[in-house]
Amino acid sequence: MLTALIADGERRVRRVVDWTGGEGIKPDVGGYLGPLGLVDDIADGTDDRGTQGEQGEPGPIGLNGKSAYQVAVDNGFVGTEPEWLDAYVNETAAAATASAIEARDQSEAWASSPADVTPGNPSAKTSAAIATAKALESATAAAAISVSAAAVGKYINAAAANVPRRISSTHGAITPGAGGTNGTFPLAFTGGNFAINPTGEFDVVGGAVSAVRVTGGGLYIGAAPAAPAPSFAASAGLAGAGVVLVTEFSASSGQTYWALSADGTYYQLYQNNSGAPLAVAGLTERVMTPATQGGVSSGAAGTGYVEQGKVKPAIQNQLNKAGPIKLLAQQPVVQPIIAGKNGGVFLGMRLSDGAAIANIASDNPGVRKAIDQAVAIPGSGLHNYTGADVRKPIIAGRNGGVLMWLDTTINPPSLSGAFTFAGVQYQGLFPNDARGRLSDYAAIAEQSVDTLRFLRPVVDGNHFEHCAPGARVGYITTAQYMQIDVYWNNLVTRLDTYNTVCAILVDGVLNTTFSSAFAPGTPGYQSYTFDFGSAAKRKVEIIWCLSAGMELRQTRFSANAALAPASARPNKLLNTHGDSTTHGLGVSSIYEAWAFGLSIDLGRQLLNTGNGSNIAVAAQGAVVGQAILDKGIADAKSFYSIGINDCITNRVPTVAFKTAVEGYIAGFRSKCPTIPLVICSPFYCPAHETAHTFPMQDYRDVLQAIVIAAVDPNLTYVNGKALMVNSPDRLAGDGTHPSNLGASEIRTNLFPSF
Repeated sequence: MLTALIADGERRVRRVVDWTGGEGIKPDVGGYLGPLGLVDDIADGTDDRGTQGEQGEPGPIGLNGKSAYQVAVDNGFVGTEPEWLDAYVNETAAAATASAIEARDQSEAWASSPADVTPGNPSAKTSAAIATAKALESATAAAAISVSAAAVGKYINAAAANVPRRISSTHGAITPGAGGTNGTFPLAFTGGNFAINPTGEFDVVGGAVSAVRVTGGGLYIGAAPAAPAPSFAASAGLAGAGVVLVTEFSASSGQTYWALSADGTYYQLYQNNSGAPLAVAGLTERVMTPATQGGVSSGAAGTGYVEQGKVKPAIQNQLNKAGPIKLLAQQPVVQPIIAGKNGGVFLGMRLSDGAAIANIASDNPGVRKAIDQAVAIPGSGLHNYTGADVRKPIIAGRNGGVLMWLDTTINPPSLSGAFTFAGVQYQGLFPNDARGRLSDYAAIAEQSVDTLRFLRPVVDGNHFEHCAPGARVGYITTAQYMQIDVYWNNLVTRLDTYNTVCAILVDGVLNTTFSSAFAPGTPGYQSYTFDFGSAAKRKVEIIWCLSAGMELRQTRFSANAALAPASARPNKLLNTHGDSTTHGLGVSSIYEAWAFGLSIDLGRQLLNTGNGSNIAVAAQGAVVGQAILDKGIADAKSFYSIGINDCITNRVPTVAFKTAVEGYIAGFRSKCPTIPLVICSPFYCPAHETAHTFPMQDYRDVLQAIVIAAVDPNLTYVNGKALMVNSPDRLAGDGTHPSNLGASEIRTNLFPSF
């Protein structure tokens, strides 16, 4: 056995560096000699030095030498003694971080090298863990995107007052001109008031312009856009050519974009509200930019953030050499807080909550020891964590040292891998993890490492397309505990209909519900923890609420639990369309909605496309039919209930209403010629039965007459008024929508129609 003396503070401990003699495979190296054999931690090793000897006799007093300051001057230092002292302190602080940097560099070297399992190679023990972490890093880095992938871009502060505009890729009429050189040429643009001119190209065939393509829209931010004039001069000889350019908003109505704050410290999310910018309350993103030397990435001075420029040159020099600790790459949303010119990151992970602390280097003794010995870096703006502060340390050592801290009240995070919260070990899943099975939805607006958000096909002024009643994500797991992070995005704008009560099903049975703690219209993040009582195999499903925009940001399960996608949902579909009574407004939760319950009774997936306030619209028939086709489920049945809002708005039942319903059926049949379609008249609604120009019964009669006249064997009429007892207790407090009891009767009485 060959050993080397390793310094551990004042102690000297022997570490095994090689084995000689003997036969067979050599044992691992890297361990330390302890009192009972080899140990992994140097702190447990035996001090190789004996006890300190007696103090010797003092020697003669030497001559006074030059001061350290004078030596520095002799060697070229220019400046006063206080200036030199300040520089000396900086260099000392830099040297104090060297051991951590060396350990981090070694960790990166191991991680970037091919896994070597040769006996005796110290990296062999960690190769499997490193390979796993490397795969996670690659997947995360490839998928990293901003807080809102739906936002079309980031703009200067002027975009807070004016929605940015561009030249549309769809142009107006082309004037061909004549005499040009044939080929494809770049367009030139002159004049106008665009901050960035568009780009484009055009084709010339037979001497005349045959096609124009706008390849880049350019940028204008203001109230009075003047489009630049296109030039076709690149085609020699071409005269008289022209094209009508069309200016449009870069974010169409309803879409979002970021605008820089007036002080330049953060971006605010805005929505194009019919051409006017509307700030999305509570959704901002701090500006994270490197300091002068690349040493510190920070936003505006604020709680928990290191101020730009606080790191002194010597310390910046060390940070600039930083490589990733345990393969940490920049994570989505939260930028690296301390970063080096070489891409090194001290911190790039997000916390799920203030109590969760990530032990990011537990598989590497060298890096772990460096972190355990961490102390505050003088002059850097990084401080020891006291425990009383609301900020939480991300990387902390046994000695109370903190490499970085972060304000944990801003955004809950996505944390992959194992970590501890309230004494429970968890494993985190991003929203795009294949172990979550998605079902019972119309379309996916976004599924990434950041968020899962659904979308429905029928767009209206209330933006109900952003809710997804009954959508599911399901898992098979043996976990006792599950946590989810949810973002309530405020995209549904009709606040009086808000119902955020979601459900958790275990093996198909309601286990519990959860809902938003925020006032209607207020966006925000929330984390929820569920205890299933024991570690046992079960199917767990998260069910989306009725009428609010909900996004799933992360799911977490007990650390050692098995995880797999839930079993496939039935390959049968129930589509329900219509107004608020089909949407589900009025009941207490999604689990009480008659459409959700009926889909369970029928053993079918649910595609609920009903919208509150909906009236009969002919064009919706083809839209709903296409949504059914897009699901790719051949065995589908559809339901359409309409008429209450038509009655309230006094539409002539035998003219406008009849025409719209017939148009709906025709559009639906253009997509789904033989799928069974149930036409249902309005449910019992005493508040509106006779309160308007035309009684409700007139609309019921028109619907029945339409079905009879159609002579369609797959078209059925159901009298909605007969589906529940006509009694006030079957209605919610508004006297219009079915209550839980009324919805239960509708569910039961509709079953025979399918």
